[in-house]
Amino acid sequence: GDKVLLYTDGLLDCFGPRGDIKIADRFYSAVKKNSILPADQLTAAVIDQQQAMGQTAMADDDISLLAIEYLGLPG
Repeated sequence: GDKVLLYTDGLLDCFGPRGDIKIADRFYSAVKKNSILPADQLTAAVIDQQQAMGQTAMADDDISLLAIEYLGLPG
């Protein structure tokens, strides 16, 4: 059930206007709130929350989010 979340800083920029010191807090809150979800649903929920914040301007940087979940060994 462990997960590793990889993201680029462009994703953080979408959680608030430049210079806003709460950007990382909002991103980490979205991750924590949805951390119980499977990896595919976790990434979708984080992106959905970012879009719900009304950040519709074109990104100045790349936006990448990848979740890897360990489900245990088969058998």
